[in-house]
Amino acid sequence: FKGLKYAIEKKPELKEKIEARFVGIFQKDFIKQAESLGLRDIMELRGQKTHKETVEENLKADVLWTSLGNVPNNYAISCGKIYEYVPCGKTLFGIVPEGASRNFILEAGGLVASPDSVQEIGGKILEIADLWQQGKLPKPAPEVVEKYNREMLTGLLAKEFEEQVALD
Repeated sequence: FKGLKYAIEKKPELKEKIEARFVGIFQKDFIKQAESLGLRDIMELRGQKTHKETVEENLKADVLWTSLGNVPNNYAISCGKIYEYVPCGKTLFGIVPEGASRNFILEAGGLVASPDSVQEIGGKILEIADLWQQGKLPKPAPEVVEKYNREMLTGLLAKEFEEQVALD
């Protein structure tokens, strides 16, 4: 929220163009923080949805965002939702530290910012807004979408299980 506030302070017209839509459980503390920063009016809380409804929400978005703070062993943590985001063919934005999630988002052609830098987060939001205005938002390449296709990955896992069973 602080990064979003930073971006809007640098470019006030963004407040009329940005909608931060949240699907799922949203903590009351986050609402209070958004309100304290004057951002509540650009937020839309969609609540808990089925998987199908969540995918439909993702398909309506211009940018799909995820974040991961600096927690122990975060270099090995991969945010599960980014694997759901890639097949949507939308721009990915990760506020994530160095590690697996950042690497995946970059591989998918997305944009990243450090969770510890309000200026970097705000700068990336400004960059995304400019790219959106130009109609040049980056999308995951088809080969990345295929590489992380759920059916293909399930097939590889099944093959691995078959090979392990055959060895026993």
